[in-house]
Amino acid sequence: MVIKIMKTSIKANERSEGGELITQMNLLFQENDWRFKSAIGELSVSTRGSMDDRNTTLYPDAIVFSDEAKLLPIMGWEFKMPDVSIDNDEYYANARDKADRLGTNVFVLWNFQYCKVYYRLPDKTWSKIPAREYDEYSSILINRKSVHDNFNVWHKQLEKVMSDLNSDMINDLYNVAPIQFNISNYVSTISDLLTPITSEYLLGLGDFQLMARIREWVRNENAEFSDIKNNMVNNKEASLLFSKNLIIRWVNRIIFCNLARKNKNVFSDILNDFNMTENIEAFQVSLNMTVKITDFYTILYVDKDEINIPNSVTSSLAEFSRYLWNINLSQTDENFVSKVLESIVKETKRQLMGLYTTPPRLAQLLVNLTMINTNGNYADFTVGSGTIVKAMIDKLREFNSIEKIHNQIWASDKYSYPLQIANFNMTSSDSFNLKNIVFQHNALNLKVNETVKIVNPQTGKNESLRLPQMDAIISNLPFVSSNNKSKEDKELLSKILKEYHMNAKTDLYQGLILYFKGLIKNCSSSRIGVIVSNSWFKNLKSSSFFEILIKEFDVKEIIYSDVSRWFNNASVVACILILSPKSDCSEKSKFISLETDIRVSSYDDIEKLSDQIMAGTNSKLFRMYEYSTDNIKKMIHSGICMEALFDNLDWYGKILDSNILCSINNIGKIQRGTRTGGDSIFITDGIKTDKTDSSPYVKSIKEITSLYAKPSGLYFFYTKDSIESLKNKKHLVT
Repeated sequence: MVIKIMKTSIKANERSEGGELITQMNLLFQENDWRFKSAIGELSVSTRGSMDDRNTTLYPDAIVFSDEAKLLPIMGWEFKMPDVSIDNDEYYANARDKADRLGTNVFVLWNFQYCKVYYRLPDKTWSKIPAREYDEYSSILINRKSVHDNFNVWHKQLEKVMSDLNSDMINDLYNVAPIQFNISNYVSTISDLLTPITSEYLLGLGDFQLMARIREWVRNENAEFSDIKNNMVNNKEASLLFSKNLIIRWVNRIIFCNLARKNKNVFSDILNDFNMTENIEAFQVSLNMTVKITDFYTILYVDKDEINIPNSVTSSLAEFSRYLWNINLSQTDENFVSKVLESIVKETKRQLMGLYTTPPRLAQLLVNLTMINTNGNYADFTVGSGTIVKAMIDKLREFNSIEKIHNQIWASDKYSYPLQIANFNMTSSDSFNLKNIVFQHNALNLKVNETVKIVNPQTGKNESLRLPQMDAIISNLPFVSSNNKSKEDKELLSKILKEYHMNAKTDLYQGLILYFKGLIKNCSSSRIGVIVSNSWFKNLKSSSFFEILIKEFDVKEIIYSDVSRWFNNASVVACILILSPKSDCSEKSKFISLETDIRVSSYDDIEKLSDQIMAGTNSKLFRMYEYSTDNIKKMIHSGICMEALFDNLDWYGKILDSNILCSINNIGKIQRGTRTGGDSIFITDGIKTDKTDSSPYVKSIKEITSLYAKPSGLYFFYTKDSIESLKNKKHLVT
């Protein structure tokens, strides 16, 4: 394959004097004991012969840092010459947007003739009125020639500006913006800027096959992690969703390569080439060759459709890469790397998977209650963004070496879409050189002893691993209803449904739970711990999922929140279900109702909650009731739904044992719901027609506060007669 490399050049960006200005900044920093230690600039590279538009670049003409390592940016400077007005609105807006991208709290506009300094306001916005203005030499520095001829003049102005900025920083008018805490800002702002440009470009290609692939990606992979409806996919929406994913994946790759070059020289070579050439195709080839010798396939591999981006977007990505290259992330400590990785994971989940990603404290609780010991193999086969495997690793760190842990944890997902961020979640500053067992596979056709191929980064060689029986499978199972299952899933589920005599309306998570039985060890310490929809709580006359579960498993715990939903998607109400292989004498099942919002709990709070649940301690944090399998079956058969078991039903069990209950249908007619949505027509306050056509009506069970139902004053109007017939019978009151 021959790739044409276009010659590139570093543009002056309005000035040779601009480069000299940066040089003089650095000399001033050396000569003075200021808070400023270094400045960099000229990050934009453009192809020879093309326009270098500073309005589309990501970063300021100069970035000032408070440290030599360039990890603590303080401010950006935008340079122009005197022929561009310092009050130009676009000039101000570009500088402001770049400050937001850096996360800094001050920016400077400089056109040599004038200088203006702007500080971020307490509410995080910017004033259009400068905090400082400089015009002492405005009558001298009137054009490009005068700037060139009066070095000493503008140098005095520069020194005055920098001295004042140093004083303001000492007086806490602004502060640094540490990179490790602003990585998420980089990801989001770059995505916001480049996504619409990329989307418009993809639509403009007019490639029907490409758009078909993008729409299918939205219908399948993206649909599992967003609330988009399959039948609502149009080209514009699909292109925007795909472009956002594409840009964020490129940004993540660039960050990761800069972090990894400390351990792998190959990444330095790859980044250097891209920084100089801005050739996205060569970048793709280099990255795809690298995954053959490193264990970063799901992070770095570039699909053919991911290089369909305009030149301006490629230039922006290269500018971002040069910015990270200049600050040299590879020389940072482990704590810095950890913060960066955490920021990438958090922001990518928020941008791409916000509705469905597992809250970290929920994952922590699930792992704590499911893992029984430190030895064995543990898996999440619907790994998503990797929050649960991250919790597994954190749990095992207390007992095992990081190298052992990375041989214990297995992670897979049906789609490649979430695997990049899952791999990030599993990677830490001390595990860059360790393998992550992350692979793409549909959980419904995984087989014990199946071969999983990865690359061992320590040796650069391929390894073939055999999928072992797991000691625990811990997952947040997909919230995919029976109506939205893919064709592949329907086919794979059909065997399970037939085996357990379940109907086609069975949700995907129910089939996955039953399939997992064959993937765990058949011993008392094995566990399946899953987060699932509470849809199975319903008491259906035809079947009960609980009764299917107890034939195959011991139901250890069912955990439910009594105070808040765990997911932002309003349609999802979830619970935790913990199972173990069926034993000869199963223990009672615990129904646990949480009285605390675990999403806002601290790490230590969840550790305490977990300990109390496992120890059976009385606590204000939860209510726990235990029932034998026989008692649960008896209550279900009487018509009680599973949700009622989160309260104390001992009294109800005694009533059942006494055989004094009868069906309410023997007493009155029960009909759920109303005739139509027109309640005001059919439900009346008092009798509006003849008593023959109106019956006392209870609209809600909440209105009944005792065993004796009292009249509510409402009546339900029902008749098959016509209005004319009712008039003739004199049944109409109004």
